[in-house]
Amino acid sequence: MNIPSDLKIEIVTGGLLPSINRSLIINAEGFCEYSKTEAGKIGKPPLEKKQFTLLESDLETIWKAVIGNDFFNLQETYINEEIKDGLFLIVFIQGDEKKHQVTIENEKVDAINSIISVIESLTPIKEKFIILLNKPGRSE
Repeated sequence: MNIPSDLKIEIVTGGLLPSINRSLIINAEGFCEYSKTEAGKIGKPPLEKKQFTLLESDLETIWKAVIGNDFFNLQETYINEEIKDGLFLIVFIQGDEKKHQVTIENEKVDAINSIISVIESLTPIKEKFIILLNKPGRSE
């Protein structure tokens, strides 16, 4: 499977203040940038910042997960209105001249969890992006 030359993946997760926000950006060359910041602390240096590179085979695995989970046809928003603690996850993916963003608040979305699990398995990041949205009691 070919990796789209315009591939770009951005994942952001966090919550209401006080909160730690985390982001990961991946491009078509495999360059990745991870950062961890305190929500609301604009202008302050990140608590953690890492740069690393994924292999072409890693990018192929990620792209297969994106296509296999039909990312570009997912709803744009999944929100559980019954929970008001402000946890969110935003996933933006661009590839093959398509762009799509999914915003999730306090919901479990299996297709997104699948894609992110693949990404997490291929990166050196120890903290998980989806753990906050999968606490017991969250809607299925």
